[in-house]
Amino acid sequence: MQQDQGNPNGRGSARQSPAFAALGGALIGAAVGLVGSVLVFIQAERAQDATEHARQSDVRRNAYAEVGTSSQSFRTEIGSVVNFIGEATDEETQERHNTHYVPALTKLVQAEQTSRLVGTTETRKMLARTVPPRERLSEMVAFSMQGVEPLDVDKFDHWMKKYEKAFEAFLDRADDEVI
Repeated sequence: MQQDQGNPNGRGSARQSPAFAALGGALIGAAVGLVGSVLVFIQAERAQDATEHARQSDVRRNAYAEVGTSSQSFRTEIGSVVNFIGEATDEETQERHNTHYVPALTKLVQAEQTSRLVGTTETRKMLARTVPPRERLSEMVAFSMQGVEPLDVDKFDHWMKKYEKAFEAFLDRADDEVI
């Protein structure tokens, strides 16, 4: 036996062997525990990152859905006001403008602001491209309602198509971020 080589009567080695085994076992246990703790920490960090990313996606998805819905309402209501101009009385047109169009426009602008705040740099740029055509459409309706200039339906349709195209590009980009 190897124990007997170091000590002629074999007793000292026999006592040291269990102590070394216990110490070795404790060191191995500590190393395994440390590795396990590091792995748990790394996994927790990954889970936290995934949760944060999912939360950001949810916030963006909600904001983009709201701006999409609001845009649709805006287009419906501005189209309705345009249809009322010249077809209905000034009072009916004004009523339609004030009770439907103005709230739709207000809600759209609020939804755009929210989307701007939570969006990425690229989506903010895409959303910003929708603003000039939307503002031009609103200006045309306002000028017509105030009697400043008659509504040119062809120009209105041109600007509506520009708005729709810009908004569609925004939605395409937004889809890439939240899905």
